[in-house]
Amino acid sequence: MEVREMSDGRKDIMPLVWTAWDTRDEWSRTFAALYGWMLPRVMDVEIEWDLWSGENWITLTQGGQVVGYLGVNLPLLVCVEPLASVEWPYPLQVIRLKSLDEEEIKCDIDIFNQCFGTYLVADPSLTPEPFNADSFSAKDLWFHTI
Repeated sequence: MEVREMSDGRKDIMPLVWTAWDTRDEWSRTFAALYGWMLPRVMDVEIEWDLWSGENWITLTQGGQVVGYLGVNLPLLVCVEPLASVEWPYPLQVIRLKSLDEEEIKCDIDIFNQCFGTYLVADPSLTPEPFNADSFSAKDLWFHTI
């Protein structure tokens, strides 16, 4: 399944997020940790993850640059090249983007609230900008759901 490209160039990731939600029982923190352990051994990537703080994403880097975020509680990978061109096994849903910083994705806020929790609608006093589900970047997704 791929993301739906909108006429304005944004990508609607709702189908992939929903599929990740539907298959979450086939995923676990342990499975995500195994991916995190394995990826640096088979690809030129490093991982950043504070397991003990309960982070929801494993950050994947290459040469000091972030190239992806691997979901810990949902089988979801948001990434750019070189990870975007890899065939990933089921149940992992892959959101392939040109940039992790560009606000090129959107998703129904109700789907996000169900899949990631209602804390996505950020309290403006806690974050510089509230989450905008109509136009956000992968980095925004990571920040608001870490």
